[in-house]
Amino acid sequence: MPSTYTLGIGIIFESEFELTKNTIIRPYSIDYNHVELMDRTLTQREYGFICSLAELVTFELESRGSDEKSAAIQGWNDQWALVFLSVILRKPLYWPISKILSSKSNSEKFILMNTFLGSRIFDKPYNISQEEVDRWKLYYPIFSDLISDSSLSHAASVASTHFNQSNLSICIATIWTGIEAMIDVDQELRF
Repeated sequence: MPSTYTLGIGIIFESEFELTKNTIIRPYSIDYNHVELMDRTLTQREYGFICSLAELVTFELESRGSDEKSAAIQGWNDQWALVFLSVILRKPLYWPISKILSSKSNSEKFILMNTFLGSRIFDKPYNISQEEVDRWKLYYPIFSDLISDSSLSHAASVASTHFNQSNLSICIATIWTGIEAMIDVDQELRF
């Protein structure tokens, strides 16, 4: 069964976990030194970023599909599962790297996919409890059904990314846009 792999930062899972029948999350680390990574990236820019992020990677999200196209779609949609987990835990999560398995050589290649530049230093990864994992699995189907609503998707995006705002006023204003989206405000509110 074809799969896509998203590598993430910010959470430590103790064992493999099945969120849905097509979505598996597991502990993962990039166990290559900087010289070995040179042959496992496509561009010099990706090589630099991936070398600097490699030691921070703590988990892998595997998204399965019946063919390569459906696996890619599943992988794209599974990013919402990470957004939802960030909201539940009230912790920042990042998933900047995609892993590709070569079918010919059975080797791993890494591609930079979601990046941001900011002044935030990565915190020590959070050890997720089994209770939190169970809650994520319980509520994810409900969240998944609702995420097509643009108001909820905006609010969820804000809730999972407001950690990146270094200025408190901007952080509060960002959170406020999520609240406005949830209550469907159609004019400017001032505070």
